[in-house]
Amino acid sequence: MKYYLRSCLINESSNYIDLVTDAQERVFFASPNLVSLIVSAPDQAMPEFMDSLLTRASSIFCQTHVWPLLRLEGEVHEIFLHLRRPNGTSVPVMTNVKKVNF
Repeated sequence: MKYYLRSCLINESSNYIDLVTDAQERVFFASPNLVSLIVSAPDQAMPEFMDSLLTRASSIFCQTHVWPLLRLEGEVHEIFLHLRRPNGTSVPVMTNVKKVNF
């Protein structure tokens, strides 16, 4: 079981980022747009877990609301989250999440 996340960057023109995680929230795939936002150096690795990509508040919201709803309904629409950049700033994203079988 995998979870497919498609996010639209707020205040960016038509930039989408894609992320696929497994049921344990381990990053399975990240689109180049997402990698360029999160990884600051070419030799730096992409974070292994979804929680590492989010601000603390977004991580808590996902744990308490998004993941339980996703497990029950199979999809969640228009969730507003913040991604955490290596320099400490955050990037707001509007996210849709869907349970998929790969």
